Formats: sequence, structure tokens, C-alpha cells
Amino acid sequence: MSSHSAPLGRIWLADHLLRDRLGHHFGYNLLLADAARSAGWDTVLLTHREFPQDSVSEHRVERMFRNDWRASPPSFLSSSRTGLKILESLSTGRFAEDLKHGFNQEKIGKGDIIFAQMLAPRHLECWLRWFANFDASLAPALVFHLGYDASRFGAHEGLHKALNRLRKRELDKRIYFISDSESLAAEYAKILKFDVRVLPHVVAADIEGPSTSNGNEPLHFVSLGNAREEKGFWDLAEAILMLDKDLLGKEIKFTIQCHQPDRKCMEAVERLVQRSLPRVHLIRENLGEKEYLSLLVSADVVLLPYHLDKYALRTSGVFCEALVAGKAVITTEGSWMSGEISRTGGGWLVPERNPAKLAGTIQTAHQEFASLSSGCRERVPGYKAHFSADTFIRGLMEIVNYATF
Repeated sequence: MSSHSAPLGRIWLADHLLRDRLGHHFGYNLLLADAARSAGWDTVLLTHREFPQDSVSEHRVERMFRNDWRASPPSFLSSSRTGLKILESLSTGRFAEDLKHGFNQEKIGKGDIIFAQMLAPRHLECWLRWFANFDASLAPALVFHLGYDASRFGAHEGLHKALNRLRKRELDKRIYFISDSESLAAEYAKILKFDVRVLPHVVAADIEGPSTSNGNEPLHFVSLGNAREEKGFWDLAEAILMLDKDLLGKEIKFTIQCHQPDRKCMEAVERLVQRSLPRVHLIRENLGEKEYLSLLVSADVVLLPYHLDKYALRTSGVFCEALVAGKAVITTEGSWMSGEISRTGGGWLVPERNPAKLAGTIQTAHQEFASLSSGCRERVPGYKAHFSADTFIRGLMEIVNYATF
């Protein structure tokens, strides 16, 4: 990818959930911004209003989004349909106001690209209504990344009205939809009646790490991200409780990130704490990017027993990072991830929501790891190229018809 003396245009990376340097949001957006800058583009991050000053000195930052109340409803409203409808309406209005007052259309050029992510239907509707104020001949390229369950978008009447309005004004020609899952893209295409292109998930290229396990060290199983039921955390906790203590104490060990467990998973965390199992380390605080990647590099096997109601079609950033780091994985049969594992033999598959089978597979992984791990490391160069930010930016330029390479 070549550099240019003058910017080709400006890429606005919009993530209303980007509020600090912790978690995946910061790392993902920074990778895209760096790759775009390397390709010759000016870059701006559109973030939550609480995003700290001077966090990204090399990229311009505009802090414009407030908290999304509907995404994290208070407990006294979360069980009430009426309460959730009220929060939906209020959150939609706030997001629309943040776009209207925080994102001045006069400073956006025709050659610019706006890349909006982490979208629920209400966010997409607001973006489309905001975009309707452009003249079709002067409109930038507006690119939406779709990564959540597609069914909610089909039932959102306001979203489809906004799309039809843009079609009538021919502004739809400047709108592009992408996903990082072929299956999810097909679902969205049916619902939105738009082409949905596929670009790979993006992870850091410098996270490769050799297996730390040797004949004298326990095999290290790691669970990354937050402790949520749809990620199979409760199943994992039950599986660990079923393991033989001699195996757990001498042959294998676990490190489990569980800083914000949901209600059911909190009970599982407490059971693990009460049992005081040997070599089961629980990380109860959120990790910065450096600490998170260090934990990934230390792993021998990454645990991803995700539930199919969320992950049959959706991608997983942790899974892509594990591949790039040359790690073996345990994941769920029938998930988006299982296709790659079946193709390459880079891990083991387990039935959904089955702690006993998961416990047995962990023991199988302990027995088979030595023969499988070398293949995982051999595939790292290909995964690095595929999941790179440079690959993503090149693909994005092709989709919006920018001849920059």
C-alpha cells in the first residue's frame, strides 16, 4: 500500500461505543485509521463524548455520541415492554440529535467516506435520515458495517421508510453495506433489498505468539472477552467443575476473563470462586489492549463455546485473533467459526450448551494438542494477510469505487 503526499480524501470512522482504550473498540478503530492513513487518507474518529483527550494523537477525534440508554436499560425498565419502548424512542431521539448537532454536513466532502459501525436498527435509521439532507450530487460514500442479528432489522418500520426515501432521491447509490460474515451478508441482503458485500474482520498483525506449553508446563486454556451467557460462559464453568482435580492441578490450567458477567454468569463465577480450584485464574477487571493481547499470546487453546442463537452466522473477533496468533480453539458445532475449524483441523468442535461434552473435549485437547499445534502456527501468515486492516481498506476502496492503488 502506497503513501500519498496529499490526502486522497477523508475517512470518518464512527463508533458510538468507543469511549476509552479498553476492549476491542479502540484497537479495531485504530487499526483501520492507521491503515487508511498509510493508504493516503485523512482520518477522523467519531467517538463517545467520554473518550479521553489525547488518546490518539496521530488521528483527529471528534467526541459526539452520548450513552445509548436502550443498549443498557436499568433493571426496573428492562423487564417492562412499555419501559423498553420508551427507552427505544428516547435513545433514537438522542442519537439523531447527536448526528444533527455533532456532525456538520458542511465539512464533509463529496470524496469522503463515512464508515459507521455497531449499529442497531435505530442507529441505522438515524444515519439514513441524517443522510437524506445531502444533495445526491454532493453526497459522500456512506458505508455501514452490519454485524448483529439481522432479524431485528426486518421488523423496524422506520428503517425501511428511511431507505425508501433515499431510493426516491437516488441517494441510495452512495450507500454501501458490508459484513464480515458471508451468511450474515446474505440475510441482510434479503431484508434490506441491498447488495451486502463481505470484508474480513480486522485484527492486529503483531499478535502471533508461540505456544508456551512444554513437557513441564500445564496446557493453558484461555477464555477471552466478557462473561456472557451467549458466549457459553456458564457451560464452561460447569465443564471446569466436572474435570478431574488431578488433571486440573498438574496437566492443565485456565485463565478466564470475566470482568462484567451477566446475572446467570455471575452465579457461575461465584461457584468457581467458592470451589477454589487449582490453576483456575479469574480476571475480574477489564483489560487494556496490551494486557489482553499478552493473555492471548500466553494461551495454548482458546475457548469459544458460543451459543448458536447469536453465533450461527456472526463472526467472533476473539476467534480471528486466535487464528492470527496461531492458537488452537475449541468452539461450537454449527457456528460461523466451526466452518474454518472443520476445513483446517485447527481445533475441536463441541455440541452447543453441553458442559459434559465440553469437559470431555478439553481432555481430548490436552491429549491431542502436540500433534495439532504445529499446523495452527503454519497457517498464521495466511490469516495475518486475510484479517489485516490493509486488506480491509483495499476492499473498502474497491467497493466505493475509489481507484487508490
